Formats: sequence, C-alpha cells, structure tokens
Amino acid sequence: MPPLYSTAHLLIRTQIEDLLKRYTRAVDRIDEAALRSCFHPGATMHAAGSETTADSFCDVVVGMLQELELTHHQIGNIQIDFDNHASGDGTVAFGETYFTAIHRIGPAGWSPFPQAKPGEDLMMRGRYVDRVEDRGGHWAIAHRTIVVDWARFDPPDDRGIVENSRGRRDYSGPVYHPRKSA
Repeated sequence: MPPLYSTAHLLIRTQIEDLLKRYTRAVDRIDEAALRSCFHPGATMHAAGSETTADSFCDVVVGMLQELELTHHQIGNIQIDFDNHASGDGTVAFGETYFTAIHRIGPAGWSPFPQAKPGEDLMMRGRYVDRVEDRGGHWAIAHRTIVVDWARFDPPDDRGIVENSRGRRDYSGPVYHPRKSA
C-alpha cells in the first residue's frame, strides 16, 4: 500500500519538485547562480564514474554548456521518499527523477564526448538519484548521483522549423522577462 502523506509532506514534495525544475531551467539557460542555488554548500556529486563537489561540478558544467549550441532537459517520474531515520526530524528526503537531456553539439565538438561530431544531437536518458535536505527552511541537494541509462548521437534535422523561434540561453529569454512576452 502506498504511504499516506500529510499536508506538510505534500508541501515539501512540491518544494523538492520545484528544486528539480529549477535545476533543469538553470542548465538550459546556463544560469550559474540558479544552478548553484540547487545545492547546499559542501554538497557532493557522483557523475561519469567520479566523485566531486557540487561546486566543482557547477564550474565544469557551465563551461561544458557553453560549448554546446543548445540544450533541452526534461524531468519526469519523480519519486520522493522521506527518511525520518536519517535525520530524526523529517528534514531528509531521497529522490529518483528520470531525465531526458538533448544537446546540440557546437562547432568545436564537446569536451566530455570527444566522439561527438560538430552539429550532432546527443540524447541521453537517465536518472538523478538525490539526497535532498532541508537546512534552515531551504531544501536543496546534498548529494546527487547521475545515472545515464542510455545515450545516442543523431544528425540534426530541424528542417528550419525552429529558426524563427529558437530559445535563448541567457537572461534575454522570455522566462526572465515574462511581462514583455505576455
């Protein structure tokens, strides 16, 4: 039988889901401040077979994103479990979030994937496995493991559909100026 959640747990779930959405927006917009806000100070990250600090991960990922022509991340199948035993007071949650990430490789290729050809699309699907903590009323990631379940390279084929409406990867996009675009 699935667990019953209190109103407080439902509010926390919403806060954690907003955190996960803020992460994907930050990556796609290359919004470094928003990206860093998704992690607690001292947070750790396990990705590509190595362990690092979330702070170092943010440094590296911002540089890698700038090599790409575009990115698009989507999340789904969000499972959040609360662990009162880990903290004793319900301030720790564990999550598994499925993701799809699409990257258009830039003209110079892409450093983490030397096999990528300029202009190709790389689609990756996997999961973010997170330990999320509430510290002083702020839910953020304390540890993240990125699991890539599969990936593939494809030639791009926009056929001109998005040329007149391509999103911006900086603060000039409509998401940062919603009243102008309404």
